[in-house]
Amino acid sequence: CTGMPSPRLCDAYHWAELTAPTITGIFFVFQPIVSEIFSTYAFDCVSFDGDPRSGVSRFRQNLELVCGEGVHKEVIAWSIAGLVVWSFGIPVLLLLCICCV
Repeated sequence: CTGMPSPRLCDAYHWAELTAPTITGIFFVFQPIVSEIFSTYAFDCVSFDGDPRSGVSRFRQNLELVCGEGVHKEVIAWSIAGLVVWSFGIPVLLLLCICCV
């Protein structure tokens, strides 16, 4: 490894050893924020008729959309997928990275 500032940074193992704690900290700071965005964005419906069980609920970000129908179903599906990947997948991946490094 010529030209490197430190001979320890020549291989991927040493790079991972140095960057894993920083990346893990960053992900654990953003993990609750992103999880909250996924959960509140998809399930943020409002009813204008008083009782949400009897009236039609509308999607708060776009009041033209009826909750649970059409495009909103896609938003719910993407949000659930994001919650599964981000809220469970990323912490498991980081745990595996920490255990392996």
